[in-house]
Order: sequence, then C-alpha cells, then structure tokens
Amino acid sequence: MINNILSYPGVILEQIIRSRYFTTIASNPVLATIILVAIVLFWSFPSYDIAIYTNEMSENWDSIFLQAKEPFVNHNHLYAHGSHAEKLAFRFVPPVILSILHMDNLLAALLFQFLTLILFYYLLICVLNKLLTDKIKAFLFALPICFVIAGHVYISDYRGIFDTLALDFLLIAILFRDKIYVIVLLLLAYFTDERALIASPAIFLINIFTANSYENIKSTIKSLLYSSNIYLLVSWILYLLIRFSLFLAFGLSTGTGDIGLFIVQINKTFFTFYIGLEGFIIPFFLTGFFLLKKRIYTFFILTVFSFLLIFYAAQSVIDITRSMSYLILFIILITLLIDKFYVKETSVKIIAWVIILNILYDDSFPLLAQIYRMKFITHTI
Repeated sequence: MINNILSYPGVILEQIIRSRYFTTIASNPVLATIILVAIVLFWSFPSYDIAIYTNEMSENWDSIFLQAKEPFVNHNHLYAHGSHAEKLAFRFVPPVILSILHMDNLLAALLFQFLTLILFYYLLICVLNKLLTDKIKAFLFALPICFVIAGHVYISDYRGIFDTLALDFLLIAILFRDKIYVIVLLLLAYFTDERALIASPAIFLINIFTANSYENIKSTIKSLLYSSNIYLLVSWILYLLIRFSLFLAFGLSTGTGDIGLFIVQINKTFFTFYIGLEGFIIPFFLTGFFLLKKRIYTFFILTVFSFLLIFYAAQSVIDITRSMSYLILFIILITLLIDKFYVKETSVKIIAWVIILNILYDDSFPLLAQIYRMKFITHTI
C-alpha cells in the first residue's frame, strides 16, 4: 500500500513524459526555455512593485548605477558595513554591462535582469542536453530547478541581477569547459560575484564524473591533468592576481562575511541547508548513500566539501538565500548522479517527489498570490 502511494507521483510523471506534448517541448530548446520561464513567472513571480512603487530597493540600485559610472572606483565608504552596496568593487561586470548598454534607470535594469533569466534557462537546457545526451531527460531534470532558488534567484530581491548573470557565465563555462577561452568566461563569472568562484569547484567534479575518473583517488589525481581542470586552476590563479592588481592600482576592496556572522546565524543551519536544495534534498542523500555503499569515498568527500564551501559562504553573509543559489552546478551534478546510478523508472520517481517537495515549500509566492497582495494589501496595482 505504502509503496503504491510513494510510486503514484512517479507513475503520473511517467505518463506526462510519454505524451506527445512533452516530447515536442523537450525536443526544441527554444520551446523548452519558454515553458520553463513561464513556470518560473507563474510560480515565483517577482514583486516588481517593491522596486518600482515602494522604492524599498532604491539604495541598492543607486549604488549599482554609481558603480556603472565609475566601475573602478572604491565607493565602500558611502555604504553601511556588510551591505550589498559595499561589496560591489570586485563585482563590476554587471555595472560595466549596464554602462555599455546605456541602461541607467531601474526599468532598463530590470529588463536586463529578466533577459538574464531567459538566457539562464536556455543555457541550462543546453548544458543538460550535452551532459545527459538525452533531450527528454534534460527537460525532465530542468523542471524541478524552476522551483529552487537557483532557478529564480532574480526574484529573491533586485540584487539578483548579479547572481543570475554569474550563473549564466558558469553555465556557459560548463558548455565550453574543454576550450581555453573558458578561462575568460570563468573570470567574468568571478568578477560578477565572488560566490561564483566558491561554486566553481563543482566544475571539477562534473569534469571527472563525465570522464569516469571518479571511482578512486588514483583516477581522481590523474584527472588533474585534464585540460578542463587545468583551465579551471588557471582561472583561480588569474582571478587572485587580477584582484590583487586592482587593489594595488585602484584601492578596490570589498566587505565580506566572516566567521563571527556564521556563528551568529548557526540557528539558521537547517534553513540554509534546505533553501538551496529544497526537494533536491532527496537525491542529495540518495546519491550520497550510493557513493558510500560503492566505497567511492574520494568523490563523496570532494562532493561534500564542494557543498560545504557554498554553505559556509552563504551562512557567513546576511543574504543566505541568494548565496545558496550558487548550488546550481552542484544540483546539475546531482542530476548526473541520479541518471548514472538509477534506472529511468526510479529516477522519474525521484524527480516526481523532488517537484512535489519543491511545490510544498518554495521560497517565493506564485503569480496569483502576488497579484492579490498588490491589489488588496499594498494597493500598488
């Protein structure tokens, strides 16, 4: 009886996958992107009235536009310690892009931010298509990402313009990880937001997993000589050198989190853990137990370490939610593990429960709820 109940969501999802409509959508990356973005817009609708009418984010946007005018000037002294505005010095890629495109007002910036979301889902589909070599599976695994913070970070607050763009660069880096110019893409991600640097070790895990060099420590060490991993290492070194050079030349510095804040926020540990994964908690543990069962200890330890890097960084700053969006590469790795370790029937059941858990507790309100709030509570529409 219990097994039938647990299997029921998977049975329904399996029927949906077999439908002509699902196949048609999955086979067309552009159509798949449109559907995924539509799901995000409906289920996690951004509260644009907060930016446009109530002006709650005005100070943050003012700092971005100021940085766009003077991208290599340190404006930290103008803002409160620990604020997002204080951390823009080495996050100059979005302001520079806004400056080049002459987007010097809120509506233009919000439009650019929305375009980065569309690009995110197109790139996500391309990445999953490439890694899974199956368009049906790619669209299936992309669906639950619509509901986690990595899939709609742009609506968590209006500073999401940095995060979604950084995630875009990381996804492009995955697509071209074997090309030397991936170094430039990674640097663009790092200088969009430093948390992209912290998330980048997951690329190493994806590299060795897709090359089947993950089963023991010997093969893992050998994989360090892969061109994709060498390029990753070079990007880390260059980032540190460029950052230090910018500090010497322009006096740029950034406010960051610290261990003190991590300890203060220790009571938020479960929230931090859950908000980044939501329903992906299920395959997170399932694949972890599988690795331990098969005695693939090195890859297990590296995977856990990769997760903890992002977790520590997130809980060491105030904006925990946005920081956990950088688990996107980790979530992609989880989907690869599911596909590798479980037969299709089982993986469909797992994804079905991931989607259900994501829907039961999401970090944002859907379109209808937002319209009701704006119409009858804040009276902004």
